[in-house]
Amino acid sequence: MPDENPDVWLPPVERVAAESTSARLAKKIAENIKKMVDEKEILSSQNRPVRYKDFLVLVQRRNSFVEELVRACKNAKVNIAGVDKISLLEQIAVQDLLAIGNFILLPSDDLTLATILKSPIWNLNDDDLLELCYNRGAQTLWQQLGANLKFENIYSELKTLLNMADFVRPFEFYSYILNKMHGRKKIISRIGFDAEDGLDEFINLCISFEKEHIPSLQGFVDWIGKDEVEIKRELEQSEIDAVRIMTVHGSKGLQAPIVILPDTVRVKSIKNEAGLLLDEVLYYPLCSSDYEKNCKNIKLKEKESTLEEYHRLLYVALTRAEERLCICGYKKSTAVSDDSWYEICRRNLAKIAQEKGDGELCYEVAQELKVEEKTFSESKSFDMPNFAWLEEDAISEGLLARPLTPSRLDEEELPLISPIGESSKNTYKRGRIIHKLLEFLPDVEDDLRANVIEEFLAKNATDINSAETNRIKAEVLKLFENEKFALLFSKNSKAEVPIMGMVDDKIISGQIDRLVVLNDKVMIVDFKTNRPAAISKENVHKSYTKQLDAYVSLVEKIYPNKNVEAYILWTDTTNLMRLK
Repeated sequence: MPDENPDVWLPPVERVAAESTSARLAKKIAENIKKMVDEKEILSSQNRPVRYKDFLVLVQRRNSFVEELVRACKNAKVNIAGVDKISLLEQIAVQDLLAIGNFILLPSDDLTLATILKSPIWNLNDDDLLELCYNRGAQTLWQQLGANLKFENIYSELKTLLNMADFVRPFEFYSYILNKMHGRKKIISRIGFDAEDGLDEFINLCISFEKEHIPSLQGFVDWIGKDEVEIKRELEQSEIDAVRIMTVHGSKGLQAPIVILPDTVRVKSIKNEAGLLLDEVLYYPLCSSDYEKNCKNIKLKEKESTLEEYHRLLYVALTRAEERLCICGYKKSTAVSDDSWYEICRRNLAKIAQEKGDGELCYEVAQELKVEEKTFSESKSFDMPNFAWLEEDAISEGLLARPLTPSRLDEEELPLISPIGESSKNTYKRGRIIHKLLEFLPDVEDDLRANVIEEFLAKNATDINSAETNRIKAEVLKLFENEKFALLFSKNSKAEVPIMGMVDDKIISGQIDRLVVLNDKVMIVDFKTNRPAAISKENVHKSYTKQLDAYVSLVEKIYPNKNVEAYILWTDTTNLMRLK
């Protein structure tokens, strides 16, 4: 019969894949742990309720079951610290941080932007992305985000990161995301505590990168993407109240009140394969059919050695438990090997244990020692520390943190006074050369000064033309030949005298070009090489007068019983101008 309601649409039947045996075991372990902790089951040996940190899960290798167990524990709201060794770039939190870096480098990348918007830091859902992406035409997702007022806070945060990327180091950039933007708190609240080690190692790599490379964001993202970083987590030293997972080999020397062995069925197989075999004589069978008696004997020895190591690891696993030991396993369709941990334990425990439902064997020994009752408070180790200072503005720097130069007491820009036709670069270099000559020439004999000036200019003024170097030479010699300036370059004078102190409640730091100390007075002389030189006091720029006023105030404190006079020596016109 035809359908009476042809317009009615029936959803297709959803086919759910059968749950694997390993996933079912992981789910059962997680549920039992959760139940024991929630019901505050007593740990007899310590006379206290069970905690998550009392559980230690030991596996033969880090395979897909470990991921299934971590997932099952998170679904059951069980605190779990994750595995003992992780690959950094496989951590979702690290992938999110690198995706942020990639977006900052290329804001037009819609897929990367969508990825980070769904990360724990911004936490958008599929409906939000649909609102941003659907029917946007030629606009990028970044443009749509900026145009939608609903997401203006997110746009503002990303805009801040874009502005930061050009002038901050990778460490500062990612520290801002994790701390100032609460990125660490958001990531851990969604992913769990096992993200913590990955974040810490990521920040450590930021610091390591900056020590050896130019600290650019693009360089760091490229560098870390090429590196295979593995993190060995010191779970045995952790005080976090969380279930631990590690390999049996890595658990040597450790103990835990409750140990779970879920991976007990696997036995390493030794096959007759192509390869080198060595036993006094070298053999190289090309396939299993080429194995003759000697080759088989070699493989037999290898199998025995492997089985010996396999049994030794079982001993290690069994002796990690302080109070309880849970042995379980999972398999597919194949039968369990008689050499497996599971069968070895089952055969031997069957002799002394009591059988319960579903083939479960249980062997118990009563607690004979009397243990004093211990009080137990709920662990708060998963609460985020309250670092209030992360939210506060940095404390204002003190006066000594950034001393002012005397010429910039009011934070004014110094004028650039240069001759027409001269570049500022040559102007400053000319001034530095003259200052340097006037610093050391007073100690040079009169008849040698001209030659010394020429040698100095030939070595230090190669980018200044000969006409200008000749002018510098003449300008400097003219000062030393004039008797009026003899006092400035006498033995009573000192060159380039540093000075620092408090002026008008401000710390200033400067350097006096020439300081002359006499019996009755002190002369402060500042060399100015500007062209054209000031003709009178009224033409002197106020920054120069402020500079000398500051010097005078400081020197008066040093020599309170002497008159302090301030001068400017205009080298171009050999004019010594007294200001105070």
